[in-house]
Amino acid sequence: MESIKVTSLDLGNISDADLVNTSNTYIREPGRYTVAITDYKMGMKKSPDGAGKAWGWLRINLADTTTGHLAAAFIDVPVESLVFTSNAGKTSNIKAQIMKNFLTAIGVENVSVSNLAGHINNLSTLLDAKPILTVSLGYNQDHVAYRGKDDAGNNIYGIELAGGGALLDENGAEVTRGSFDEIKAYYKGFKGFDPQTNMVAKSFAKA
Repeated sequence: MESIKVTSLDLGNISDADLVNTSNTYIREPGRYTVAITDYKMGMKKSPDGAGKAWGWLRINLADTTTGHLAAAFIDVPVESLVFTSNAGKTSNIKAQIMKNFLTAIGVENVSVSNLAGHINNLSTLLDAKPILTVSLGYNQDHVAYRGKDDAGNNIYGIELAGGGALLDENGAEVTRGSFDEIKAYYKGFKGFDPQTNMVAKSFAKA
């Protein structure tokens, strides 16, 4: 069998960072995906909730275990209370429920209100293990949507409305553009803000 033997390799100015593939592909279609947590960041939110309680934030970077396609998700982290209070005074425990479901999804057993704080304090250790879980990704606002290709093979993008259906013009035809940035700019032109471009994590479960 033929082989290659390297005796001297000129490294030039090449570093390990130069050999990392930067042509990342992102998950664009809503659905359930089996993903691995590849990286994370966390910190404290700048402002407390409506009851003056502090909350933290967690961003997890995800890679589909089959395709390698990427996604990210944000999770609000209870710090001083399991009950979130809006600025209008409305209370909800949904954020604590999501945190509990996330911990269960990454393999923590028997999560309860009595031990939740301890697991949150141990988040770095849990996430450094790069656990695999199932995440349901989707949109909750008007968002950019890929509509396929035209007859010439060019990409087509439109806007899918939060309530369902496409953004239409005054003649009832769907508004489309030939690039992601073009349709995003069109939407911002009359709405005054960007459409949603990244999916959010709607639920977590064990892989």
